[in-house]
Amino acid sequence: MVAVGIMLLSIFVQRERQADDPILPPRLFANPTIRLGVILSFLINVLMFGTIVLIPVFLQLVARFSAGSSGGLMVPLLLGMALTAICTSQFLRRTGRYRGLVPAGLGLATLAYTIFSTLTATSQLPLIIGALVIMGMCIGLSIPVINVAVQNSAEPRDLGVAIASLNFAARSAVRLAHRSSGRSFWRCPVVQSSRPLAHSTRSSSPEPQSPAVPVSSRSRSPRSR
Repeated sequence: MVAVGIMLLSIFVQRERQADDPILPPRLFANPTIRLGVILSFLINVLMFGTIVLIPVFLQLVARFSAGSSGGLMVPLLLGMALTAICTSQFLRRTGRYRGLVPAGLGLATLAYTIFSTLTATSQLPLIIGALVIMGMCIGLSIPVINVAVQNSAEPRDLGVAIASLNFAARSAVRLAHRSSGRSFWRCPVVQSSRPLAHSTRSSSPEPQSPAVPVSSRSRSPRSR
């Protein structure tokens, strides 16, 4: 599948270079700001959806929270993302500067995933909430800045294609996050040791047997009467 994907991608790039009106103009990626924005959008969306998908599963299987509680614990992530996005938008509107915001967001993502990598079944709840808030701050700090930077760098004729490229990178990141992070999560020793061994329990438990009915309690036939 990987070889087929690479072959199709190479054919697509070749056809786009030869087309008079390409769907994804190659000149768009000659701009370093747009090229870097697409790469960063892909990376941050991988981190975001990896957190959204895997942390609730970790809370249920390892930390033994219920499904409702694990979903409720994702609220700090959303609050951190929303509040930071609002503050970032106000900062951009008043100053017009965004050069150092994306590196700060990547630094927050590194800190959040460093905390995630140390979580165990005995980790304290404030530590988990703090890591989720930090990850939400990374998302709210980075994604609005990337959108503004790409829009400012693109030519008017390529503005729609530039935004569509960011959306395509985000959708591709969702699929990659679901596949790669899920496999690595289930191979984690902490998760492996916490998974319920339902199959082995059922196979090792003896089958229930029907209780023996005493002969005296059986109903007699009409002939014996």
